[in-house]
Amino acid sequence: MHGSSIIRFIVICWCASAALCAENIVSTNDDGWAVAQIRALYTDLTAAGFDVIVSAPAENESGTGSSTETPEPLTEPCEYDSCPTGSPAEGYNSSDTHLNYVNAYPVDAVQYGIQTLAPEFFSGSAPDFVTSGPNIGNNLGLAVLLSGTVGAACEAAKEGVPATAFSGDSGSEVSYTTLESDPTASSTEAAWIYSALTVHYTQALFAVGSDPLLPPGIIVSVNYPSIDNCSDASDYQIHVDVQGTRSREPQLEQPRWKHDGLVVATPSGSTQPFRNDTPDGVAIGKRRELKSWFDRSEWAKHACMGRRSVCGGSIWRRGGRRPLPRGYHTANLVGNVMVVVGGSDGRECFSDIWCLNLDTLWWSQPKLENSYRRLSHTSTQVGSYLFIMGGHDGSQYTSELLLFNLVALSFEPRATAGKPPSPRGYHVSFLADSRLFIFGGFNGNEVFDDVHLLDLAGAAYLPQVTSFRIDV
Repeated sequence: MHGSSIIRFIVICWCASAALCAENIVSTNDDGWAVAQIRALYTDLTAAGFDVIVSAPAENESGTGSSTETPEPLTEPCEYDSCPTGSPAEGYNSSDTHLNYVNAYPVDAVQYGIQTLAPEFFSGSAPDFVTSGPNIGNNLGLAVLLSGTVGAACEAAKEGVPATAFSGDSGSEVSYTTLESDPTASSTEAAWIYSALTVHYTQALFAVGSDPLLPPGIIVSVNYPSIDNCSDASDYQIHVDVQGTRSREPQLEQPRWKHDGLVVATPSGSTQPFRNDTPDGVAIGKRRELKSWFDRSEWAKHACMGRRSVCGGSIWRRGGRRPLPRGYHTANLVGNVMVVVGGSDGRECFSDIWCLNLDTLWWSQPKLENSYRRLSHTSTQVGSYLFIMGGHDGSQYTSELLLFNLVALSFEPRATAGKPPSPRGYHVSFLADSRLFIFGGFNGNEVFDDVHLLDLAGAAYLPQVTSFRIDV
């Protein structure tokens, strides 16, 4: 599937000569420097006239988010034996020095590409653009918090370089050598198709002529559907999908919640954009030109915050320990991770937070700078936060509202206006229409039947509703 028919995919721009396309690109990923996807993309971007440097992890570092560490010499071979044991912490392909590895995380690899390799290869200049991926498997919804592909793109944005993360539903974790040794394999077809789509996106982005290519601190996450019914790049169309940005979404006094801008490729002829699993996805037009997408940059914000990720990375203690037996705790599903907050064993009120990866059934516990004992509280996910309301702290009932940042993995103080609920536990809470509803509860002496609303747009409690009726 690697041929001119792919490169012709709904071309809305091309360069008149190779010289006009000589923009400088750093290419990275989280699957490793020797997988088929990144090598196919390197080949196609170079053929399209871009000056490309690959700077990617020596090993598969999927799911490491924005973790970082100091690169060290290899104690075992690179993936697919692409470099031997004892190789230096950073190295390159002897036959093509544009292909580089870093024995660390994706964030470290893209840093090395931007800070060290780019000045060397680009005559002292920074790269114009960073491509991260294409990843093997889509990154949608809260999965972006765990994605090394997205983490690397975020790091590039923090370094001041426009970046886009690319992910594809099809493909396999295979060596780049299979591109030639097994040209008809589905993994090879997926690598070339997604590469062609990525080249097209990159050409279109540069053709828009924006300066900068993307607003500062902003990335775009591109997700390609399966190739099962789309055997050629021309079978795809580009649609824009936005998560969590409808006007009714919560806005605080100092906006902290920045949601994923998703560019989604869909099968040609489809009447609906490719659906993602998140309820807040909203399409903003079929065949919308890329320039319109970038003009609406406020819709494309992504939380490139810190170097941490939920239940992934160096700040987590891993080791199979389980939380102590407990009740009166809460649990929230964040991506594929169950986040457990507090609880009690009948003697002690716990202040810990635990995570269970539902794919590996492995428990992890974050290191918290500040912690709060809670039982019989509620925990409601609002964007990238858990709103932990009320409960008992081991000494008394409380009406305190705690915000736990799922990206920074820390509690954040947040002032509210209006009259909060009286101290209580055993209540319920839920999010609806930018408001946190709190109903009922018990304070040890009195059972409540009142309703309180926290208006997240104004960070203020509204007058409580004491009675209401639902007509069915």
